[in-house]
Amino acid sequence: MSNRQTSPNRVHMLAHANPLAPDAARFKMSVPEYVAFAREHLPRPLRLTCNMKIMAAIENERRGGRTDDALRIRDIQNAIDDPRTLAIVAASGGRTCRASCRTWTSAA
Repeated sequence: MSNRQTSPNRVHMLAHANPLAPDAARFKMSVPEYVAFAREHLPRPLRLTCNMKIMAAIENERRGGRTDDALRIRDIQNAIDDPRTLAIVAASGGRTCRASCRTWTSAA
């Protein structure tokens, strides 16, 4: 293994509070299109990473919400542990943010 250190350039996107699909739909995008848009607009040399299984997760309120807790824990821990991680950003802000976003977009 090389002793060469690399500069942190990883921006890891999470959707841990709520699934990304409802937010992506507000912008008339699918989840893959939303992620591609974010990647395309991230300045180089930064690179966007995310777990597409988490991004595309479906919430089932009747069954208690999400069922991917272990996957989400591993995802955030891997991002924290990776020395190349410069930033961790949340793609979805939760229910309060969604209500606020609806208010803002309705007023526009």
